[in-house]
Amino acid sequence: MRRAQGDIMEENTQPTESTEQVAEQPPVETKGQKRAKAKAELEEQTLKEKSNYKALWERSEAEKKALLTKVETIDRQYVDEKKTSLLEREALSLGLDPKHMDYLKYKVQDAVQVEYTSLGNINVLGAKDAVEEFRMNHPELFKTNSRPNINSSNPGSVANAKVLSPNELLDLQKKILRLIIENIKDSLSQNVNNNN
Repeated sequence: MRRAQGDIMEENTQPTESTEQVAEQPPVETKGQKRAKAKAELEEQTLKEKSNYKALWERSEAEKKALLTKVETIDRQYVDEKKTSLLEREALSLGLDPKHMDYLKYKVQDAVQVEYTSLGNINVLGAKDAVEEFRMNHPELFKTNSRPNINSSNPGSVANAKVLSPNELLDLQKKILRLIIENIKDSLSQNVNNNN
């Protein structure tokens, strides 16, 4: 049907979104993962055909428990990494010799408290106090505030070194932590896919 130029078109008057969401590409599955997934689907279909809903329920509960365990493990690892990075930052700022960092973590890790906020953020409390107490008990592990002895035979070595500000160090630690978390998530998702 043709319309004159003055007619108003009432069709398609619904608003349209100008931004489209791009669907994420699913991860590439290996042949073993595809076979395991197909086998699980076949078993599930067989159980449904036999009306064995109890077995289906038990199977889904076991999967839930396994996933919950993995999530709790990731959460624990994330919290431990956050505590460790804050302890390291505080200890290095007070002059702890880096080769004694493991001993510090062993002695002080439990003194640091973790607080979960209502928004899901994690706050680490008491790291500075714990490191200062460790410093009082073990002053021999900390460097003195004397100026470093620079080897005058190689004067260019210090000039080329980049000094990072505390914010740059914090950003660098955050990047490293993000990479670690992504690596852990990837390995856990691969383990989940291999188990299925």
